[in-house]
Amino acid sequence: MKSLTLTLLIVCFLITVSAPVYTKPHTVKVAVVQFRPQMNNVSGNLRRLINLTDEAGRAGAKIVVHTEMATAGYSYFSREQIRKVAETIPGNTTRSLGRIASKYRLYVAVGLPEIDPVTNRFYNSVALIGPSESSWASIGEGTIPTFDTPYGRIAVVICADLFYPELARLAAIKRTDILLAPSNVGVDDDLLKVRTFENGFSILLANRYGAEELEKNLDTFTQETLRITSPFPYKFDYESNKSLIMTADGRVLASVSGQKDAIGYGVLPVGNPKHYPVQRRPELYSLLGQDTLEPYTFTQLGLPKAGLFAVAAVDPGTADSINPIASIRRLALHTKEDAQSGGHILKLIVFPANAFNVTPENLLDIEAMKALASELGIDIIVGIAETEARRHYSTSLFFTRDGQVVKYRRVHRSETEKINLGNDFVVINRDYARIGLLQGQDLFAPESSRVLAKMGVDLIAVSADTENSLLSSLCRTRTADRVHLVIANRRGTEGVYAGGYIASPDHVEREGMALMDVDTNHIRNKKELRRFDGWDLLLRRN
Repeated sequence: MKSLTLTLLIVCFLITVSAPVYTKPHTVKVAVVQFRPQMNNVSGNLRRLINLTDEAGRAGAKIVVHTEMATAGYSYFSREQIRKVAETIPGNTTRSLGRIASKYRLYVAVGLPEIDPVTNRFYNSVALIGPSESSWASIGEGTIPTFDTPYGRIAVVICADLFYPELARLAAIKRTDILLAPSNVGVDDDLLKVRTFENGFSILLANRYGAEELEKNLDTFTQETLRITSPFPYKFDYESNKSLIMTADGRVLASVSGQKDAIGYGVLPVGNPKHYPVQRRPELYSLLGQDTLEPYTFTQLGLPKAGLFAVAAVDPGTADSINPIASIRRLALHTKEDAQSGGHILKLIVFPANAFNVTPENLLDIEAMKALASELGIDIIVGIAETEARRHYSTSLFFTRDGQVVKYRRVHRSETEKINLGNDFVVINRDYARIGLLQGQDLFAPESSRVLAKMGVDLIAVSADTENSLLSSLCRTRTADRVHLVIANRRGTEGVYAGGYIASPDHVEREGMALMDVDTNHIRNKKELRRFDGWDLLLRRN
């Protein structure tokens, strides 16, 4: 969620009117509304919202989602301004839309500014209004509210909540079937595909169009008139400002954009079994409940000096698997020459998992690899299949140029994999960056990159062996955790992805070899999710 003057908590209410008897359906028709609220015109906006909800109800929709701050518009910069348009929940908006919900036996979610008359605090809120007689309400202090309906369990997030994987994950472990996301921001389709893939729920995202004006700060002010303005204009006419209906398997059923009010419809299955792409391991996610990114604490993490350097991901393809050292040497030399010719300062080369024929009968020569890294003056990561005491692991070996060897064993697997797992994440401090090691399937759990980010990691180095079509989107999404990422994939494309907000190109993808500069100055301002209760992430496996 996002706001500059409101006290920001997730706030969601379920308001219900009149009680039917349900038989569980097999499918549900849903609707998302593309809308432009007019600033300071609550009554006019509400009339339009009522008409649009009525239109969706006539079309057979049973779940209708409106945009964030739909009743009032978005650009309010002081308590004085927001007070003029805020209302209580329950209030006029919920009563008015409740009549439509009762008429068509539907659920409608609407964003609005809320005031708590007891505490005199303002909230960026969503009201979920349903057709039954009893009422339920919850003010979210950093958790995700869920509601049981005849169409499955519904959860609600607001706008930029989608950018924090912990919040969507909380909804998933509460067995959410449909995530409602009233929004006022451009959202990439790939981000939604990643969220549905990670969590196994459908997403209904309602967005807006239009633009709103900024205001200047005042020279004289009180608590009520203090303005905290935006550094950028509020424009909602970009291509990414669209409303979407996406299924749990990433299919787009409706995509609505343009410069007029419009409704997108889709039909979702009811009661599909949920699954995660890999099994969760809450015992490894302890740092999600610890504030390590608070500014002072972050300065005490002992990070290497920030700076610019190059990393490379290299796939040997059909290289000589009988003599892996010779293949690694040849490829590393070629990559170093390419880097030097392009003026890059190459510090790390990553090879895929299972790229070389390393078996109990054909072991990787550790001493030869240490000597090679030292000779080249470059750190090298190689992914191998490892057997120890009849237990089988997918392992990454990190060979430093100063003679160290660090071992990481993959910590996540799918339900069908028989591989044994390691018992923790591994992080290495080098003079150029703090590096976290993962393997391909670890990326499928959003907790992996979040935990590494909270350990102060600058660069995640991934050895992979997967054909997953979402891998590129996953890599780009993981950099939102303010980390750089490099991946070498035996059955896919190599890539280097820069975290932070930088000018293009922000990533390079190339079959065989990807090489790019990254700058750790760009990702040292990591963000902590405030007012977040993450205990369920640590206690609940499913």
